[in-house]
Amino acid sequence: MRRYIFAVVLASITFASSGATVERVFARQMWPWQTHFEVSYVLRTSSAEAVDVSLKVSAGGDEYAIPASELLGETAGLTSGEYKLVWDSTVSSVPTAAWLKANSGQLAFSVVTAPSASAAEYLVIDLSGGPAAASWPSERMVGRPYGGWTDEYKATKLVLRRIYAGGSGDVFSSTTGVTFKFGCDSGDDQTYKCSDDFNAVDATFTNDYWIGVFELTQKQYQLITGTTVSSTFKTGDTCPQAQIGYYTHIRGATAGCLWPSSSDVDSGSLMGILRAKVALPAEIPPAWKFDLPTEAQWEYACRAGTTGPWNNGGTYDVYIYDETKSLEGDHNLDLVGWNPANCNTSGKPVGEKLANAWGLYDMHGNAAEYCIDWNYAGITQQGRSGFEPMGYAPPSATTTSSARVVKGGGYSSYWTTVTSQKYWKGHRSCGHVRTYDGDASNYITCRVALRNSAANAGH
Repeated sequence: MRRYIFAVVLASITFASSGATVERVFARQMWPWQTHFEVSYVLRTSSAEAVDVSLKVSAGGDEYAIPASELLGETAGLTSGEYKLVWDSTVSSVPTAAWLKANSGQLAFSVVTAPSASAAEYLVIDLSGGPAAASWPSERMVGRPYGGWTDEYKATKLVLRRIYAGGSGDVFSSTTGVTFKFGCDSGDDQTYKCSDDFNAVDATFTNDYWIGVFELTQKQYQLITGTTVSSTFKTGDTCPQAQIGYYTHIRGATAGCLWPSSSDVDSGSLMGILRAKVALPAEIPPAWKFDLPTEAQWEYACRAGTTGPWNNGGTYDVYIYDETKSLEGDHNLDLVGWNPANCNTSGKPVGEKLANAWGLYDMHGNAAEYCIDWNYAGITQQGRSGFEPMGYAPPSATTTSSARVVKGGGYSSYWTTVTSQKYWKGHRSCGHVRTYDGDASNYITCRVALRNSAANAGH
């Protein structure tokens, strides 16, 4: 592993294409991660323009391009706003460690923009009327607010980002879709896998879907359901709502336990209330309903086009954070998520770590997240290939004691399926951690999705 120390980065410049401009670029070397550089900047675009971004690093007449796939932070479909990127130089083959060391203190970073194929689209639901409101209005929004996602969007509003699978505008499905590798690369070092991981298979989506920018928060849950659920998770309006179960709270224990044979949910459940009370824009087809994401949808959104264990495409960067117990952490995980190495207390408010390339936060750590898929030991290894992949039907269509898939890992995830002393393994983009009985846990929450319920029902 490359280790070297630089002087503070001295200069930063801007570089932009078309009508976009980049201002107030500031770069710093992160400590103690001497191989990591943080670049913050302000982007300005016209109302109709969106851009993708990358970096260039230069010194002494040399210049190197750093593609978006090697960066942590939001890089795709951006509109005006303040943003932050982190570059882990160990991920890149160029520039070399020797070049970086030779140019210590002279590095200049450029933010490079290029026209985006798809502007970021969001669905914003106004929950401020609370549980007494007859309905909650929603609107489609291109680009995020210039001031960023303030606490308002984590408490009294619920924000979902559109994940494209061939759709555009008011078209939400395609015949060809998008395909990605779902699961763990069979060539991965086995010491970095959990026992329930399955080897990667081809998964194809033909339907766009929306997924929460943030994990469901305590204030959002209270405004939707009119109830509160106590938990040992850190208390706060913008902290994840833990201690909610798949059956008890999220989908219901009557109709909600039947998926995938039925996409119905109990009327009094979290998803049932959202389905009944959110006034969706007229362009969204009736088949699109609020629910949990499938495991494949969750993983595709988490990866955001990357293939590595973390959603910057980076490799493992392991360190020992407790020498007396030989407990391991990972530098790249620390940048994107709260985990046992950097947070062993009671979790944190959402959105404090770096987003992935598609602007989604906390998909590594903080609270683990339920997916809709049913799961049991044995079938996990088969993977879920094909179109609109999903879990398998339980042996009894009425059972409420079946396991459901959990992804992302929590701030203090001591999963029995994870090798001792490597607690962070279940936090990976493809990490598959199963839990039993759809139970409530202080480490588990959910991320609301809006998806085509007809795509899986009856399978």
